[in-house]
Amino acid sequence: MASIERSGEKWKVRWREEGAARSKTFTGERAEEEARALLATLGDSSGSAPSAEVAPAEGLRDVVKAYLRARARGLRPRGVDQLIQVLGAWLDWAEAGRLGFKALTAAEVERYHDDVLCGPTGRHGRRRAASTVRNHVRAIERLWDWADRRGADRGWTIARAVRMELGARRSPIARAPSWEEVDRMIGALGPGWTWRAAVVLRYSGARIQEALRLRWADVDLDRGEVLWQPEDTKGGYGGRRVPLHPGLVELLRGWRSKSGRVCDGPEAELTGRGHVQRSFNRAWRRAGVDPRVWQRQPTHAARKAFFTGLCAAGVELLLVRLLVGHKLDDTTLAYLDTAQLPLRRALERVPLITSASTPGL
Repeated sequence: MASIERSGEKWKVRWREEGAARSKTFTGERAEEEARALLATLGDSSGSAPSAEVAPAEGLRDVVKAYLRARARGLRPRGVDQLIQVLGAWLDWAEAGRLGFKALTAAEVERYHDDVLCGPTGRHGRRRAASTVRNHVRAIERLWDWADRRGADRGWTIARAVRMELGARRSPIARAPSWEEVDRMIGALGPGWTWRAAVVLRYSGARIQEALRLRWADVDLDRGEVLWQPEDTKGGYGGRRVPLHPGLVELLRGWRSKSGRVCDGPEAELTGRGHVQRSFNRAWRRAGVDPRVWQRQPTHAARKAFFTGLCAAGVELLLVRLLVGHKLDDTTLAYLDTAQLPLRRALERVPLITSASTPGL
């Protein structure tokens, strides 16, 4: 079997010869031409498996089950659930077309990408976003690579994994909103639990789901600290205890309820991501802020303002990453004593809310 892949200006051909893995890399102006010529001489111009007996469709499901068992050892339950959902949808698509290991070829996975991207899918019957479909395909690629590396030992006939060119990712927003623009948005929200959520985002740089799931039991107003629980954070790795901004502590003391969630609202609205996004969209629009700053990520824009604002004020990048809960490598965390870091001093660089005068009651 043979396959071809591209990395920047380099082209690489991989194949197996007498049970051993071989590869050759080509560079220069004629790199692609020479690589494809070698691929043709190896008898496989498509990058897929040779004409060997193809396993039945249920064999592909067995491969996925083995992969999930292996990944479950290193993933948190939420990550495993998401992986099961993504690969399960792909399996259903592959088996509907009576595909076996043929589905593990670039042509088939690209066809899956096109079908899911163009067709109405998901529980709402709408098209998935291009970035979502791209992430699904990346998950399939990781499965493919895992199966390729372990296929010989298990008797699987699988084409060499190929990283597909699916186009560039959507470019990030042109700039982060300023503190003043975030304050105008908060003022446009009006009183209610969405106002509370926006204030928490503005003063802490938290993700929207962290703010909505924050409980009073995890807030220590006397010490001015908050515990972001790992299970409430993205990927389950962002659990952290960090100081609270004095301005946020003062506001929290004046809020009515001291039991349950800090942003206490109707359960259907708190758990419905669309309601939150629509509320923030309307607020940004009423505040007259350039849509390019917040469009497609109305809640995350406040987090970007926090991160960018602290960096612009001269706060060390490591301190900002610890405050917002960005993942650090295990070696760094093993040697890091956050109690000795000037996190409170870093939070002092966050200005008080100036124009959001609406009481968040």
